[in-house]
Amino acid sequence: MHLITENPANATNLLARDGGPFFVADWNDDFHHAMHVAVTGEASGHYAPFGDKPWQKMKQTLQKGYLCDGNSFQSRDRAHSASLPPTAFVHFLQNHDQVGNRALGNRLHTMIDQRCHRVLTEILMLSPQIPLLFMGDDHLTPRRFHFFADYNGELARAIAAGRSTEAENFGGLPEGCGARDLPDPNDLSTFLDSKLDWDVLADDEAAAWASFFKRLIKVRRNHVIPLLPDADGYAGSVVSAVEQAVFLDWKLGARTLQLRANASGRAMSMGRDCGQRVYPPVSEAAEEVLQPWTTHLYVL
Repeated sequence: MHLITENPANATNLLARDGGPFFVADWNDDFHHAMHVAVTGEASGHYAPFGDKPWQKMKQTLQKGYLCDGNSFQSRDRAHSASLPPTAFVHFLQNHDQVGNRALGNRLHTMIDQRCHRVLTEILMLSPQIPLLFMGDDHLTPRRFHFFADYNGELARAIAAGRSTEAENFGGLPEGCGARDLPDPNDLSTFLDSKLDWDVLADDEAAAWASFFKRLIKVRRNHVIPLLPDADGYAGSVVSAVEQAVFLDWKLGARTLQLRANASGRAMSMGRDCGQRVYPPVSEAAEEVLQPWTTHLYVL
C-alpha cells in the first residue's frame, strides 16, 4: 500500500522515516513550479514565488525536496526536507492541476522547445525521485486537457464563472482571449475533448516518443531503482551553479548516482569525476564536455 500526500503546507513530519507509520511520498509542487517558470518564463499567480532564479530553485528541489520546510502536523517536530530520502517526493512536468487549470488546457510540450522538453523528460525519469507521468505524456498527445465537471444549476454557473480567476494562477489568459472564450466545464464536449485519442500512436512522431520513453524506463529499472532501497536523507548535492546545467549527485548507499543534463544550446564542461555512464550507454571513458540539449547518467 502506497499512501501519497498532497501537502501544500510542506509538513515534513508527515514523511519522516522515524520507525512509525508514515506516508510514502508527497506530490512536490515546488519542483514543477520552479521547472515551469525556468522553461516558460510564466511567473504570475502560483508561479510568482519561483520567478527569481528558477533554475537554481529547480536544482534545489532535486537536491532536497521542498524549497522551504513548512508547518508540521500532529507534532511540533519539523524535520528538514533534505533529511528525507529523494524517494519521499513525487516529481512531474505537469498534471491535471497545471494543465486543466490553464485557460485553454494546453500541455507543456506545445509551449517550449522540443529539445528542452526531451531533456526535462530525461531529468524526470533518471532522477531518484518518483516520477509521475500525466495522461498522454508517453506519446506527446496533441489533445488538450480541460477542467470538466457535471454540476447543474447555480453551482455549475459559479464553477464556470470561476474558470478565468483560476486560469490567472496558471499562466493567465492568452492575448486576445477573454473569459467567454474558456471552455464551459459543464459542457459534455469539454470532457470529450479532453479524452486521449489513441489513434495518434500510429503517427511516426508519437511512436518515436513512446520508444524513447520505453528506453528511459528500462534505464531507470536497471540502474536507478536498484539503488533506491539504500536512499537516505541528505543524499543530494548540486554540482554546478551554471543556470541551465542540471548537474546533481545523489549518494545512495555505497553508490553515487550522477545526473548531468544540459538544458541549453551551448556545450558545457562536466569535469572528470564521473563514474560509469549508463545513459546513453557507451563503452569508452566518460567525456569532459556535455553537448547542447544532452543528458548523461553515471553511476559511481
